[in-house]
Amino acid sequence: MKKLFLMTFAISVLLPPVVQAGWKSCEVDVYQAYSTAVKRGWHFSCSSKLALTPEPPKGSQKGRLACQGTGDLKKKNVAYFFKKDWQSSPKFKNGWRLNTYEVSGGNFNKLAKQKVRVSFYWLSKVKTKRSLSKLVLEKENGDCSKVYDEAF
Repeated sequence: MKKLFLMTFAISVLLPPVVQAGWKSCEVDVYQAYSTAVKRGWHFSCSSKLALTPEPPKGSQKGRLACQGTGDLKKKNVAYFFKKDWQSSPKFKNGWRLNTYEVSGGNFNKLAKQKVRVSFYWLSKVKTKRSLSKLVLEKENGDCSKVYDEAF
C-alpha cells in the first residue's frame, strides 16, 4: 500500500498538469476597445440627433462609449458600435466573439443588425444618453491580456 502511494505521488509530481480547453471570458474597457478598434477600421455611430461621445476612465469608473443629445420619440434613437461597412457579418478577429454587453442610462432594446456587433435603441424625446458601459468578449483558450491586440 505504501509503494502504491509513493508511486502515485511520484507520477503526479513528474507529469505536467492537464490543461483543459474552454472558453475564456474577458471584460474589456469599452474606451480602450473603442480607441483600438477605430485605428483598425471599425466604425461607431449614433442616430442623426445624437453625438458619439467616448468617455475615458475616471478614477475607479471604467471607460464608456455614449450616444447623447436630444432624442426623437417618433424614431428609434440608435447606437451602432463595432461596425464594418464592407462586411455583411463582421466578426472580431482571431477567434474572439461577443459574450455580452451592458448599457447604462435607462431602458434600451438590443437591435439585431448584420453589419454591427453591438447595437441598441431606445425611445426618448428629451435630452438623453445611453452608454455602452460593459463589454465582455470570449475566446476558446483566450488570454485576456491579449484581447486588445487580437480581437480588433
